[in-house]
Amino acid sequence: MKIIALGKLYNYKSFFLQGVIEGTTQNGWEAIPLEFIDEPLDRIKEIIISNKSDYIFCHMAFSNEGSKQDSKLQMLREVKEKTGTKIFYHMGDPRVMPRYEGNVSNVFDGALMGSVEWEGFKIWGIPLYYWPYGCFKQDKMIEREQIYDLIFTGTLSINYLYQDRTRFIRMLGEHFNLEIFPSDNHPENTSFDTSKMSALTRGVINVQGRHDIDMYFSVRPFQYCGAGALNFQMYGKGMEKVFEDKKHLLFIRGFNVDEVKELYKYYIEDHPKEGHKIREQAFKYCQKNHTYQIRMKDLIEVIEGKRDRVRYLLEDFK
Repeated sequence: MKIIALGKLYNYKSFFLQGVIEGTTQNGWEAIPLEFIDEPLDRIKEIIISNKSDYIFCHMAFSNEGSKQDSKLQMLREVKEKTGTKIFYHMGDPRVMPRYEGNVSNVFDGALMGSVEWEGFKIWGIPLYYWPYGCFKQDKMIEREQIYDLIFTGTLSINYLYQDRTRFIRMLGEHFNLEIFPSDNHPENTSFDTSKMSALTRGVINVQGRHDIDMYFSVRPFQYCGAGALNFQMYGKGMEKVFEDKKHLLFIRGFNVDEVKELYKYYIEDHPKEGHKIREQAFKYCQKNHTYQIRMKDLIEVIEGKRDRVRYLLEDFK
């Protein structure tokens, strides 16, 4: 099987793209990564047609970054007409209404959704599949000196989506040795250094942009639990169906600094063995059940009608 992963490769590679590439190769299939933003569309089209893939998985199609949206969709439409290859779009953003409001069935054969609140996306006129992020395959947890109390990785800004979490992270920084990535001290892209980052800190704070969207997960819950971090995870709707509190992670409810302080004291300062046990359980659980190898295998089986949905629920692995 040959799969093209089309998206942002050169500048700040996406987790979606890397996950598709890793999951494809680990299943023994051929992965062809293609840059969608900083390459001419004619060149992309030429490569796609010459490679005759079974599937194309892409994102950034509705963005005007790089080539204009209409030009991207037209190129994909021409590829589909020329090759008959099935094309699937990834919608991993925390949103309940589409960026593009129109029927796209003449371009895409389906969409991979980051939540199950997709009523607004039915306007696309294509099958919608829930496909949460996963974790990268890792043989064992890395153990080294933990130099930070907590770390936070992600965007901090006054943008409406991030302003509450920005205040929260700044407040936590008054009580903990909390390091932020990226920042002025760490301008480099550490997105794919998860295992190293998890080993350097006693805990990770994860606060998503939205908590009210059913079954929405950013990349970080699977990313950090799957690398063996002690994840202080702000609870989002439906998360308890996938992760068990105080077994795989530590849920925090709302922007509550005192709750983080209490959990930190109990699981890191007073009962570190219990905190370490959570790290080990999270690592084993994610590496067994939520790698991109499993995500891609399940997805292809869903597309081919061999499975109703991808596996992601706690009950799926009992």
